[in-house]
Amino acid sequence: MARSDPDGDRPKRKRLGMIVRAAIYIPLLSLFGWQAWDRFELSREASDDAFRTQIGAHTLEDGRVIQLPDGQSMQVITPEQARELGVDIP
Repeated sequence: MARSDPDGDRPKRKRLGMIVRAAIYIPLLSLFGWQAWDRFELSREASDDAFRTQIGAHTLEDGRVIQLPDGQSMQVITPEQARELGVDIP
């Protein structure tokens, strides 16, 4: 049986095409977004750990001595200790 309107199915096909595309692309985009977020979280945690390690290397065990970027060690004193040594701290 021939139809009198050859374009009668066209709007239905366009809708079906959009539904199929959405069924394919939405899960794919969700998966890629999820993987990108996981990579971002891991790299952020790794950079935080590296920063903490780097800062920890500058301070020594007792916390009263710091290591300067040129490799020298310097004792850290409190303001009260500085006053005892005759250094006036504003």
